Amino acid sequence: MEKDTRTEFEKMEAGEMFWNSDAKIGELKKHARRLADRFNATTEDEDQLRLSLLKELFGDCDDDIFIKPPFHCDYGFHIHVGKNFFANFQCVMLDAAPITIGDNCLMGPQTCLYTVSHPMDSKTRIANYVSGQPITIGDNVWFGGNCGLTLLGFRDTFSLGRSLLRFHDGNADAKKTFRGVAIHKWRPWNCAPRFFVFIKVDSA
Repeated sequence: MEKDTRTEFEKMEAGEMFWNSDAKIGELKKHARRLADRFNATTEDEDQLRLSLLKELFGDCDDDIFIKPPFHCDYGFHIHVGKNFFANFQCVMLDAAPITIGDNCLMGPQTCLYTVSHPMDSKTRIANYVSGQPITIGDNVWFGGNCGLTLLGFRDTFSLGRSLLRFHDGNADAKKTFRGVAIHKWRPWNCAPRFFVFIKVDSA
C-alpha cells in the first residue's frame, strides 16, 4: 500500500479524518481566533471595523451581514454566508468543513453549527483525530434561540436544545413544523453523500 503523503490540512479539505493536533491546523485556528477576539472586542459604534474583520475571517459574506458579538469559529475561511445574514449573541460555527448559508437567514442567540465529528473508536478519538462534514443551509431559514446542529454519519441530523424550525424539502406537499424539546433526530431528504441541504423555511 502506498504511503499517504498528504498533509493533515489536505486531508481536512478532502473531508477525511485528520489529526487535529497538527501544527498547521493549530496555526489556522489561532489566526481565526485572533480575528474573532478582535471582532468580539468591538463596540456598537465600530460597525465598519466589525464588517472588515468578518470579511477577513469568512470565506464569503455580504456587506449587510450583522453578527452580535461574541462569535466563535475554528477556521472562518470555510464559512460562506449569503445576503442579509443575522446572528444573535453567542453564535458558534465549528467549520472543519464548509458551512454554506443562503440569503435572508436569521440565527437566534446561542445558535451552534458543528461540522466536526469525533471518531466512535475511543483510541482514535483520544489521539485527537477528527473529521468534518459540510453543512448547507438554504435561503430564508430561521433558527430559534439555543439551537444546535451537528451531523453524525451521512444522513443523520440532530437538533439540540429548545427551538422552533419550519422547514420543507422543496416539495410543497412535504411541509413540516419541528419543535425541539430535547434531542430530536430526523433524516433530511434528497441528500447526496457528504452533501447536506438542511432546512428551508416554508414561504407560505
